[in-house]
Amino acid sequence: MTRCPKCGVDNPDISAYCSSCGASLHSNADETEPVIEEIGSSKPDVYQIPTKHTFTGKGIAIAVVAILIVAGIGYYVADNYGHHAYVAMYVTSTHVTENVDVQFIINDEVVMTFTDLEPGNTCYNTTYFRYDFSLFDDSEIITVKAISTGGGLGSTSDSEEIIVQNGQYYSVDLFV
Repeated sequence: MTRCPKCGVDNPDISAYCSSCGASLHSNADETEPVIEEIGSSKPDVYQIPTKHTFTGKGIAIAVVAILIVAGIGYYVADNYGHHAYVAMYVTSTHVTENVDVQFIINDEVVMTFTDLEPGNTCYNTTYFRYDFSLFDDSEIITVKAISTGGGLGSTSDSEEIIVQNGQYYSVDLFV
């Protein structure tokens, strides 16, 4: 049992405040004594110890940060996993006598180079093409191109424009 330093009433050891007067049972220089408000009639059995609430805006700041984090994760997932199409490019050599080197190009970016394609043969490349679209647009026009060099004819090329949509698979046949 713990004796109240203010009124002398014995209280259980686990009590933080006196059950009679409400004084703190554990003296600490930094603590201030709580104000006790009586609830009920002349001799109440229940006391309410008021708590101090000061609004600092921390709750709103935490909620805003949480919303921004969730939105950022959603954008990252959509940006890296949601906007894509697969483009398979089949390039056939039209050269008759010599081997050629072939560049696979999507929107002016070389995605692969194939060396020594034999006359009349076909090479291919399947490309995972990532594209960005706006909130109101779910497709994009891309240019798929093949350029051959060598083979005695100089440089030859063939290209095709296609409309790609999210998650679709496209096949393009080009001849160089």
